[in-house]
Amino acid sequence: MLSIISLSLALFRWFNFEVASERMDSIFLLLLTIVVLIFIIPFESLKSIKAGGVELILDQPQVKGAIDGLGLKRIENKQLRQSLKRLSPLIEQIRGSRVLWIDDRQYNILGERRLLRALGIVVVTAISSEKAEEILFEDDDFDMIISDVQRKGMSYKLNNGEPIHEGVNFIVALRKGYLFSLESKFKQYLQEGAVNEELKKIFEDKQRSLSRRGSISKIDEKCWEIVDYSMRYRIKDTGTELNVYDDNRVINSLPVIFYAAYPWKKLFNYTIPAREPFIPEVELSNSIEMLVTKIIIILSKVRSNPIPIKLKKEPTPAA
Repeated sequence: MLSIISLSLALFRWFNFEVASERMDSIFLLLLTIVVLIFIIPFESLKSIKAGGVELILDQPQVKGAIDGLGLKRIENKQLRQSLKRLSPLIEQIRGSRVLWIDDRQYNILGERRLLRALGIVVVTAISSEKAEEILFEDDDFDMIISDVQRKGMSYKLNNGEPIHEGVNFIVALRKGYLFSLESKFKQYLQEGAVNEELKKIFEDKQRSLSRRGSISKIDEKCWEIVDYSMRYRIKDTGTELNVYDDNRVINSLPVIFYAAYPWKKLFNYTIPAREPFIPEVELSNSIEMLVTKIIIILSKVRSNPIPIKLKKEPTPAA
């Protein structure tokens, strides 16, 4: 129908101009182009054409399939679709973003992960804090971390947190830049003010860079700093062991969203240790619609800001 109307308008303009040169005006050519495109391009493809800079996200089959696969109730489904429609201008901006999702029950978040992938977001998963730390050590190029609240782990020892709330405890450790712990006997090496072979080997065993040229300085009675080229480690005496922190890592300040099915009050209280002391403050979500909305908004802000990188690659420190 649209093609017939466009063709009729084009012919009308042609026969209503006396001079041939006037017949080939811009409007005539535009109408003719529309007719050709309509015949050449399938209608399904036309649905994805951007109108006014906004892509019709909900018309994409992968997005439709991901939403339907969530099995939401009618009202929840409607709310999610409305949110995606409202946030359409931002979705193009966040394509290619990388998210690390930590949850010991990955099958419970399969639908959410598929929806994010359908929106162009790369999702990397980890089933434990140890696996997450391993991933972040090998590749820290992430824009956001999503975590559950309740799972088993050992991070509670670092902040006297609830053992069962490993998700919260891990984020606390991550924000503080915690790397690993040393036995108290290494305190005497720190007091000597120089990196020796034993201290260097410990760092190497933990896959951390440290050379004999590193310098050790005392910050206060219970804290030291090791500077080795561009690396800067902070070591804190807890009384029973020495905790080593890395203040250089960009991941220490990555945006974080806790996603759990707790009632809002419980979710708020459980996550206080990871929220109040740090900037940026972590976000909370206990529904899919809220989660997706926050992910899109936060990632759009992250992606619009320059990524801090080194101006040049530095040489590996010599032994």
